Formats: sequence, structure tokens, C-alpha cells
Amino acid sequence: MAWVLAAALWVVALVHFFLARRFLIGSSILLLGLLLTILHPKPRFEEGVIYQTESLYGQLKVVDVRDDRYLLLDGTPQTVIDKRTGTPLLKYTHYLKFLRLVNPEAESMLLIGLGGGSIASEFQGYGLEVDLVEIDRRMEEVARRFFGFEAKPGSVHFEDGRYYLQHTHKKYDFVLLDVYSGDAIPFHLFTSEVMSSVKSLLKPDGVLTVNLVSFVTGPNSLAAKSVYRTLKRAFPFVDVFFTQGRDRLGNVLFFASPDTIEQRMELTELEDRLDRIAVREMLERRVHFRDDEGVVLTDDYNPLEILTLGISRAWREETHAVLKTQ
Repeated sequence: MAWVLAAALWVVALVHFFLARRFLIGSSILLLGLLLTILHPKPRFEEGVIYQTESLYGQLKVVDVRDDRYLLLDGTPQTVIDKRTGTPLLKYTHYLKFLRLVNPEAESMLLIGLGGGSIASEFQGYGLEVDLVEIDRRMEEVARRFFGFEAKPGSVHFEDGRYYLQHTHKKYDFVLLDVYSGDAIPFHLFTSEVMSSVKSLLKPDGVLTVNLVSFVTGPNSLAAKSVYRTLKRAFPFVDVFFTQGRDRLGNVLFFASPDTIEQRMELTELEDRLDRIAVREMLERRVHFRDDEGVVLTDDYNPLEILTLGISRAWREETHAVLKTQ
């Protein structure tokens, strides 16, 4: 991106000097540019990168590391799968099977944030009608080409999640907000007003799930605590679970509902052994936030972007260490 900007500035300077009839200076700039182009080594992808593109929504990369495939957005993992089997490897995706225990008869899900499509594919496989909202059109292509995702006709809506929430008239058993990219959180989706909009779209026993990468202790836990407090403003019942040890960075999953969140299906009824292990682990990692911690996030006051700065930095550094791309 920096080279594109530099090239644009070089062209502007070159045109200026030629239009001003300062041919000697213009010719010198032209020769200097050509020399730098010849001598400067061409940028190349890191080892393992099989796809890379940039847009206004960030840099997308698909990276293969041994038998694993990563989808990175601005250096943070959105999806990780085992290339041999297609099995999702991010722990929180297996924690989400808890929803099946809560409502095994569920028929519909709204998923805001596509990623590599692993979650959508899983719940489609259970027979749910899954509506997907994704602001970046590249995501669907990447999910299809590199992660085996197959969207059902008319199921993917390329628009801002908040716009969809405000204009749809459908009712859902599950709504999943999974939009934190790690570089710039779409804070406008985490306000009390949005949570109230989601509540109006849920069926009477529906569940809203929010995935947030965060800490749950220390100064960088204020983001998670604020999301909890904001959810409690709209929902009487909010359960919180964490994928890591207490002082580490991990996925915080919030399950919010107008009604009590209770299991209606036994854990042993989950078909996949990995899902059973993950959900059992999740139930042992419940987090208890106080109602007076953090702040209520609203359209008028929303410091979430500031509260996640340290988290974003830690997430990228952790990912770089794992992928050895520094």
C-alpha cells in the first residue's frame, strides 16, 4: 500500500515539473524512478501465502502452514481449518455447538460476518436456514475458493450488518455477531440500540451470540466487560464463556436471550467427539462479570474502538508468532 502511495506522489511530481517546463528536473525524476524500479527488489509474499488482496476493508491473506490453512484479515485469523479434513480449528467454533443443546429444533440463523464460512457450513449441515451478512464481497469468493464454503442461493447479503438488522422483517432462532477483525472493530454494531434491534428479530426463545476476542482480566478486559454490560441493558439473561486461561487472550462468547438459557439436549447427543470435548470445556469456563463493570455502549457514547487497541495489538503479535511471519 505504501508503494502505491509513493508511486502516485512520484507521478504527480513528474507531471508538475513537465507542465512547468522544468524539463531537466522532470527528466531527473523520471530517470530516478526508473532506476529505483530496477534496483528495488520486488515485494514477494511470505512463504506459505497462497492468496493476498487488499481493499478498503483490509488486507486478506490465505496462508498454508503445514496441514493448516489460515484466513487472515489485517494479520489476525478469521478462520483456520485442517486442509486434509476441512475441520475448523479455532476453538470457539466448536463452543458454538452449545446452541444445538439449547435449541435442537432450531430452524434459522442470522450470521453477521462470514469469514471462511466454517460456521455457516456447520449450521447449514444441521438443516438450518442460514442468512449471511458480509460487507466485504471478497470474503465469499475466498471462502468458496479456499475453504470449501458453498452458499445457498440468496443466502448471502453484501451490506453492512446494522443496515440489515434495521431493514429485515425475518425472525430467527439464533443470531450470531462475529465481526471482530482485530484491526478495526465495527463498533457501530456493539451498541445498546443494535442489541435492542437484534432482540426484536429473535423468536421468543431465540439466542443472540456475540464473539469477541479479548482478555477477561486486567485493563484490556474493559472491552469484554462493556459488551456484557451493554447486552444486559437489552437482555435479562446473558451467559459468558472464555476459550482460554484466565489471564490470556482468547475468544469471549456471550449468549444472550429474552428467556432463560437452558440445555434441552444432552451433551452426549452431539455427534462429533471434538464438539463434545469443546462444549464440556466451555461449560467449565464460565466468566462472571459484574453489572457495574465497563460502560454501556450507545450510539452517543461508544469508546469500544479505543478499548480494543491493546487487544488488537496483542492479537496480531500472537498470530505473527504462531505463523512466524514477522
